[in-house]
Amino acid sequence: MKIFSFLRHHKINFVIALVLLCIQANLELAVPGVMSNIVDIGIARGGIVGEAPVGATASELARIQTDYILGQGAHMLVLTLLSVACSILAAYNASKTSAAIGREVRHALYERVLSYSPAEMEKFSSASLITRATNDIQQIQMITVMCLRIVLFAPCMGVGAVVRVLSTPTGMEWILVVAICIIAIAIGILMGLTMPKFRRMQGLVDRNNLIAREILTGIMPIRAFGRQEHERARYDEANRELTGTYIFTNRAMAFLGPVMMIVMNATTVAIVWFGGLGVDAGTIEVGTLMAYINYVMQVIMSFMILTMISVMLPRAGVAAERVLEVLDTTTSIAEPAPEHAVTRADGAGWRGEIAFSDVTFAYPDADMPTLEHIDFSVAPGQTLGIIGSTGSGKSTLVQLIPRLYDVASGRVTLDGVDVCNIPLTELRAQVGYVPQRRFLFSGTIESNIKYGNDRMDDERMERAARIAQATDFIEAKPDGYRSAIAQGGSNVSGGQNQRLQIARALAIDPKVLVFDDSFSALDYKTDATLRAELGRSCRDAAVIIVAQRIATIMHADEIVVLDDGRMVGKGTHEELLRTCPAYLEIARSQLSAAELGLDDDGHADTPATPVLDQKGGER
Repeated sequence: MKIFSFLRHHKINFVIALVLLCIQANLELAVPGVMSNIVDIGIARGGIVGEAPVGATASELARIQTDYILGQGAHMLVLTLLSVACSILAAYNASKTSAAIGREVRHALYERVLSYSPAEMEKFSSASLITRATNDIQQIQMITVMCLRIVLFAPCMGVGAVVRVLSTPTGMEWILVVAICIIAIAIGILMGLTMPKFRRMQGLVDRNNLIAREILTGIMPIRAFGRQEHERARYDEANRELTGTYIFTNRAMAFLGPVMMIVMNATTVAIVWFGGLGVDAGTIEVGTLMAYINYVMQVIMSFMILTMISVMLPRAGVAAERVLEVLDTTTSIAEPAPEHAVTRADGAGWRGEIAFSDVTFAYPDADMPTLEHIDFSVAPGQTLGIIGSTGSGKSTLVQLIPRLYDVASGRVTLDGVDVCNIPLTELRAQVGYVPQRRFLFSGTIESNIKYGNDRMDDERMERAARIAQATDFIEAKPDGYRSAIAQGGSNVSGGQNQRLQIARALAIDPKVLVFDDSFSALDYKTDATLRAELGRSCRDAAVIIVAQRIATIMHADEIVVLDDGRMVGKGTHEELLRTCPAYLEIARSQLSAAELGLDDDGHADTPATPVLDQKGGER
């Protein structure tokens, strides 16, 4: 079973557990034998083993009996104390091993998830990953304790008890065989009923967490549209389905308890009945019958323990499969092979020239490419603007630069080196990427700006904040840069959030700055001031700006226009107004003809250089 694969690094602990439990089982199995001696010899025979001493007085015989019973009692007490000691050591070993496995698996899972590209993150939802990292690993820890403590003990006890039963010929072995067969049938039926439900249960837990997360994160639009009742009904439906599955599995598990009790009590009655007949006939002694009943009960208890574990194992097995699914999924963004890797960390460093050469990209399992035949370059000190309609592939394009995705064909290069041949850590250290989705980490303003390098000095941090136009609102706060930031940046406005993200990217002094619609929450004045400051302070960096507003990119050195994943225009603002209908349409929807410098007929006055038409060729 896959769950036991987590024990492969703890073989010594497994051996220790096995040795301790074998010793404990043998000690506990010795107790009924001592008890049998007390009854058959200590009581029935007066403690006399063999021939009675000749001429012994009544007081001497009483002393012999008392000494024998006390000696056997002390023997039983020693066996019990040793058994308790082994049990405590085994429990400690199991708990320690379980905690270590949980720590290792959780660490490995988080490490693997951190290496995932967006493609792998889309395969597993955030809610599912959270469930796997918490609930599923807890299931693995719990079953590990059970395995090292109970699952190993039950077979040791059961096998030992069966050996004792078979070595005590009473003619009642058939009773034990019948009891075991009934228990095995009950376990088989239970496993057949519950295994599919346990598999479904974990998926329902994921769905429950997903809906709960959506409701909590989307509480504002839910209230704005008055959809509280709809969301409540949606969650109730998912919760009822999960509850129904829990109830079914719990009822199935509860059914097993009475069955086991009936089997155990019926077995006891049968042994007492047939054993009593043997005692009456003189073929079995009372102490032997008592020991036999204890051995049979230990066999049945071993099966009861295994039955209880067999109910828990399916769910833990599903949890282990889900965790292993994450651990076995490798990222599609691999580090370059050592023989192909290009590094300049210890040399002259990178300049920051980015070039796309006939780049085509398609998402996994997509029927059509998202980007086709993209060609452009941007040198250090230049600014490239990217604009296009919603869904045209703008964000996807810039995500290819830090290798969040890999191209399907063509090349993305940094200073002429394919980004696939640059170590990921080194590549991403050269790129200051501000994603479209705003996100700040819980902590302080300082920790967020210094996120890329927590050892940077305060001067660099403050310079980044100044360029990002964040200084005013930071210094207005009582605690300044040590002001608290809530998870996701929920305690700052959208514009403040964006400026802090821009400062975070600027603080690492990157060679390439990528802004993915990162000025959308800024007012026009702050937008213009920030871009002007970028031009003055980041003259050695290549700047790529994705924007929806013409005003944000109209002064860029070059603008790329995307439509349905293809370049339909490339040039300056003035050139594109004259030669690119798609760009002209976007521009006229946002600015007046006077602001765009167009004549009464909607045409620019300046001559144009050839740019790409709608099919990507020269006009």
